[in-house]
Amino acid sequence: MRTIILALALTLIAVSHCQTNTCNPACGGNTENDCSDFDSDESLPSNCYSCAAGYIGGAKQKSDGGKLCVPGRCNSACASCHDSSADFCYLCSYKFYDSAANPTRATPCSPCHPSCLSCAGPTANDCLICAPGLFDSLQNPYVPGSCEPCDSKCSYCQGERKNCVEGCCDIGFHHSSSVNPNCVIKELC
Repeated sequence: MRTIILALALTLIAVSHCQTNTCNPACGGNTENDCSDFDSDESLPSNCYSCAAGYIGGAKQKSDGGKLCVPGRCNSACASCHDSSADFCYLCSYKFYDSAANPTRATPCSPCHPSCLSCAGPTANDCLICAPGLFDSLQNPYVPGSCEPCDSKCSYCQGERKNCVEGCCDIGFHHSSSVNPNCVIKELC
């Protein structure tokens, strides 16, 4: 019994000292590129290169050394940011993209084309994820492309214009059956 208790105590001591190689949750990630004290026993929110969502601050880039991240609100273009402007975003929100295309530093986020929910650039051919009512004919969110409109009976379609996703018929329509899942006009009583 004494051996088991001693083994458990040694395990607890070892586990408590194995907390190196982590970043504080206020930082924008958990790698050596996200905080300056990644190898320390305890990472602090004052040593962040970038900040997590819900925080502002950080160093803007790794070469500036770690800086403090505090709870705060970003501009709507940013999912995480250095300050409340849209000029220093660590991560862009939906409908915006990193115009500098540099994930290692805080950069401005620019608007996507209106047909895109997520994009790699400003044009209609840069969409990664299509806005509601549109579909990606390539069916690949990793390859930029254009979005095509769904059939007017669909609020969301996939793969092709008339392929309404189940539960996504537009107002006034419903799926006809599981055999033929087209959206048809609802009949009034």
